[in-house]
Amino acid sequence: MKTPLSHFPKGTPWGNQQKGFIALISSIILSLILLGLTLQVSSGNFSARANALSAEFKSISVALARSCSQAALLRLSLEYWYVPNEGGDSVNIEENTCIIKEINHEIENPSTHTKKVTVITQSSYRGAFTLLYTEVLMTNPGFISITSPSVSLLRTYE
Repeated sequence: MKTPLSHFPKGTPWGNQQKGFIALISSIILSLILLGLTLQVSSGNFSARANALSAEFKSISVALARSCSQAALLRLSLEYWYVPNEGGDSVNIEENTCIIKEINHEIENPSTHTKKVTVITQSSYRGAFTLLYTEVLMTNPGFISITSPSVSLLRTYE
């Protein structure tokens, strides 16, 4: 089949116009493919960086919640039946704040004079939130020889 330019001899500039058009379109398509691959790889690096930063913020939030839990245990060692205010007690740790949300006291065992206490703390750091549960076993200070209650950590979980 004859094309409109086929009557020109192949060695002339008019005879190679169709081949030049195919080469031009091919190079544009290859350039777009390479540009797409480059953008995909670079966006993967940006998302990896954002994920690493989010993980760092989460670990700081967990550390704040654990610090708040330790502050609650300190308050429990000073006051055996300590319960935070409604809405929680705020604890300032440098420029950050965490909240002792709730403390649940179970019934004291009359034979061992111990009770299980669950401490619920909450913290946030730059959009990363942690709600931490800490369970401890406390001994009533009225039945042991030391002045503050004995506290044994049972478990901590989120």
